[in-house]
Amino acid sequence: PQGAPALYWTAPEPEVFALAVGPDNALYAATSPVGRVYRITGPDQATPYFQPPNTTFLWSLAFGRDGALYAGTGERGEVYR
Repeated sequence: PQGAPALYWTAPEPEVFALAVGPDNALYAATSPVGRVYRITGPDQATPYFQPPNTTFLWSLAFGRDGALYAGTGERGEVYR
């Protein structure tokens, strides 16, 4: 509210390629080079949410009208629900 930046969460992986806010108001982050999605509920309060098999890059996250999270991969162009 005061306009000052603050660190909210540090990912174990070096890169975050996508963010999405879910219908539950949690923040979801897709990381690489270990393709993993984290559910972040508060400062430094993150839990692994999804890790597709044999995936290095997760390029995109989006929530559908049904509330499901969709994750787009880089290597094979797959979309996970």
